[in-house]
Amino acid sequence: MVTFRFPARDNRQVAAALMQQHLRARSVTEGGLDAVRVSFHVYNDASEVARLLQEVRRKP
Repeated sequence: MVTFRFPARDNRQVAAALMQQHLRARSVTEGGLDAVRVSFHVYNDASEVARLLQEVRRKP
């Protein structure tokens, strides 16, 4: 499981954009944390992880 955030972004929107690309991600807001969480047990091979990273890099 990896949690990350973009300080200048609403990370709920980042998580929603990833979900629109059929990537499993969720917004984490507990305790005031504005972040995105992905669970790598969901991704079964290196190509799926590469796709997730590509999408994360694309987001302004």
